[in-house]
Amino acid sequence: MQRGRFYLTEKGRDLLAYCQTGEPLNFTRAAIGTGKIESTAALFVMDKLVEEVQEVDIRGIKANGDGTSTISLAITNHETKQGFLMSEVGLFAQDPRKGEILYGVAYYDDHADYIPVHDQEMVEISMDIIVVVANVDTINIKIDRSMICASQLDLMDLAGRGRSNQTVKGNWDLIQDLALRIAAMGTSIQTDARYNNFKVNFKMLDGNEQFEGIYDAQMDRFVI
Repeated sequence: MQRGRFYLTEKGRDLLAYCQTGEPLNFTRAAIGTGKIESTAALFVMDKLVEEVQEVDIRGIKANGDGTSTISLAITNHETKQGFLMSEVGLFAQDPRKGEILYGVAYYDDHADYIPVHDQEMVEISMDIIVVVANVDTINIKIDRSMICASQLDLMDLAGRGRSNQTVKGNWDLIQDLALRIAAMGTSIQTDARYNNFKVNFKMLDGNEQFEGIYDAQMDRFVI
């Protein structure tokens, strides 16, 4: 048994095979616990976590294009009353024939994270689990919208993919500055060019700069 790897239970495999016929695969919840799993064989026949402690929030799902999907979990200790070692993580799904089942489990054993009580330290862990979904056409997850939070990657990418060195405030300031310039340009177009805020000093131009436009002899100006 590989520590931290996500294994499908027998009921999970049965549901996955059933969903290959066109039925949607509906994930209902995720949970963590403190149980000890002795072997892979024991893991396959699990119906529930050995010692479930609390449910965790499902933040989203992403198809990987290879028959697997990555499900993102948000683990916090906001309601933790007693500290514990998080040794098992379970993902549950709704089987239309059997009801809610334990779809798969990840086991951490000696690599378990300690979750303290909230009064001692605030813990927020983002965890991605890779789940086998094969060729299922439709996958649904149950998300508590009130608990959605942004990850560090989400915050870094607010300016757009590939532009993580920018900030929302910085972009907003640039937009406001551009809006003021456009407003000033609109005002200046309606007034005498001698009062225009935008001007070119032809004496300062070098031979490499070119402009296209029309010379307005009446107003003594070059219109670009």
